[in-house]
Amino acid sequence: MNDKVQLRGKGIYVEMVGPLDAPPLLYLHGGLGGAGSYDFVHDQGERLSQGVWLIAPDRRGVLRSDALLSGEPFGLQDLLQDIEDLRCRLGLERWSVLGHAFGGWLATLYAATYPERVECLLLECPTFDLGLTARSLLQGAALELEKWGKYHEAVKCRELIGEPDLHIAWAGCQDALKLLGKRAHALYLQHPDKNHYDRLRAESFLSPDLWERGLDVEARLLAEGRVFRSLLPLLPQIVQPTLLLYGKYDRVLSAEQLDPFVRAVPHARVECFADSAHAPRFEEPERYAETVIAFLQAHRPRLL
Repeated sequence: MNDKVQLRGKGIYVEMVGPLDAPPLLYLHGGLGGAGSYDFVHDQGERLSQGVWLIAPDRRGVLRSDALLSGEPFGLQDLLQDIEDLRCRLGLERWSVLGHAFGGWLATLYAATYPERVECLLLECPTFDLGLTARSLLQGAALELEKWGKYHEAVKCRELIGEPDLHIAWAGCQDALKLLGKRAHALYLQHPDKNHYDRLRAESFLSPDLWERGLDVEARLLAEGRVFRSLLPLLPQIVQPTLLLYGKYDRVLSAEQLDPFVRAVPHARVECFADSAHAPRFEEPERYAETVIAFLQAHRPRLL
């Protein structure tokens, strides 16, 4: 089922697949603005529907959801409230939440803020600290620039790794990724098909304007600045059954974040995908779906 749900005056596009009597799983897509849940449902919707009720919205202001209006108040709190409002609209007491990349940051914050509403927390290649993620990506970008012969630009990337102003470091990281163009795919995909997501976008029949809609959301969140809060100190508050899925070659979740997570959430199950980078759901799809379904089914008695 695909539909727009009205949440506080804004149409939020929600795609739902799977049986309604299966464990409900909310998916929170990546990117500060991001490109919605289109790719995740394409890669995993049918597989996960064999064992879960997947609920996959496009974030407020992103892709198929209504755009933000000029001057419209918007911030991080709206994203948290949208999650709670959607849960209430669906009539769910509790649900499990799966977040990818920045969606993992948001899922972690939601689980800590509303612990009684989150049955299980699942995180795919999350970031808990955008500053650490920016530095890890800058290191990777420098290596790719050197392969391309852009040595001066590579030096600039390495200089930004120590930049204390996270706004500057993040902006420099994004500039480096734009300069790399399609070469930046190597930082996110270990899979040989580096053009998978470009092809999905081209074949989607959604207009370029819709795909770019999230840029406004990203700009507003960056200007607000709350997304630069490190959630590493918050991790000990995570009490729910937790599953962390990450690719061996992922640069978004670096060792500087993974190691503190393991120490702070000792009850978490951690699964490394040896042939993946930032998208195990695409790079190792069968194992990904089996792992997610098995984890949720194992904790299903608590849902009854």
